[in-house]
Amino acid sequence: MGVMAATSREEILEVYPELHVAEIAEAPAWVDAERLDDLRNREWHDIDGAPRGILNAVIADRDPGR
Repeated sequence: MGVMAATSREEILEVYPELHVAEIAEAPAWVDAERLDDLRNREWHDIDGAPRGILNAVIADRDPGR
Protein backbone atom coordinates (compact mmCIF):
# COMPACT_ATOMS: atom_id res chain seq x y z
CA MET A 1 0.00 0.00 0.00
CA GLY A 2 1.22 3.47 -0.82
CA VAL A 3 0.04 6.98 -1.56
CA MET A 4 0.41 8.66 -4.95
CA ALA A 5 -0.14 12.37 -5.48
CA ALA A 6 -1.53 12.95 -8.97
CA THR A 7 -4.19 14.98 -10.71
CA SER A 8 -6.27 11.91 -11.56
CA ARG A 9 -6.57 8.15 -11.37
CA GLU A 10 -6.01 8.01 -15.11
CA GLU A 11 -2.71 9.86 -14.79
CA ILE A 12 -1.42 7.22 -12.38
CA LEU A 13 -2.59 4.33 -14.54
CA GLU A 14 -0.97 5.84 -17.62
CA VAL A 15 2.43 5.73 -15.91
CA TYR A 16 1.86 2.65 -13.71
CA PRO A 17 -0.84 0.47 -15.33
CA GLU A 18 0.10 -2.38 -12.95
CA LEU A 19 -1.27 -0.55 -9.92
CA HIS A 20 -4.72 -0.81 -8.40
CA VAL A 21 -5.82 2.74 -7.66
CA ALA A 22 -8.36 3.65 -5.01
CA GLU A 23 -9.30 7.30 -4.88
CA ILE A 24 -9.68 8.61 -1.37
CA ALA A 25 -9.91 12.13 0.01
CA GLU A 26 -8.66 11.10 3.43
CA ALA A 27 -7.16 8.03 5.05
CA PRO A 28 -9.61 5.19 5.78
CA ALA A 29 -10.61 4.65 9.40
CA TRP A 30 -8.49 1.48 9.62
CA VAL A 31 -5.28 3.44 8.88
CA ASP A 32 -4.12 4.65 12.26
CA ALA A 33 -1.79 7.62 12.77
CA GLU A 34 1.30 5.41 13.08
CA ARG A 35 0.57 3.61 9.78
CA LEU A 36 -0.15 6.91 8.02
CA ASP A 37 3.16 8.36 9.24
CA ASP A 38 4.92 5.21 8.01
CA LEU A 39 3.31 5.56 4.58
CA ARG A 40 4.24 9.22 4.38
CA ASN A 41 7.86 8.38 5.17
CA ARG A 42 8.24 5.26 3.02
CA GLU A 43 5.62 5.09 0.29
CA TRP A 44 4.42 8.61 -0.46
CA HIS A 45 4.97 9.29 -4.15
CA ASP A 46 4.43 12.15 -6.54
CA ILE A 47 3.51 11.15 -10.08
CA ASP A 48 6.05 13.69 -11.38
CA GLY A 49 8.85 12.46 -9.12
CA ALA A 50 11.43 9.76 -9.73
CA PRO A 51 10.23 6.26 -8.86
CA ARG A 52 11.43 4.90 -5.54
CA GLY A 53 10.43 2.28 -3.00
CA ILE A 54 7.74 -0.09 -4.21
CA LEU A 55 7.58 1.65 -7.59
CA ASN A 56 11.09 0.39 -8.36
CA ALA A 57 9.78 -3.17 -7.91
CA VAL A 58 6.82 -2.43 -10.20
CA ILE A 59 9.14 -1.17 -12.91
CA ALA A 60 11.60 -4.06 -12.46
CA ASP A 61 8.77 -6.57 -12.99
CA ARG A 62 7.74 -5.05 -16.31
CA ASP A 63 8.18 -6.97 -19.53
CA PRO A 64 11.39 -5.59 -21.12
CA GLY A 65 9.66 -5.50 -24.52
CA ARG A 66 6.98 -3.19 -23.26
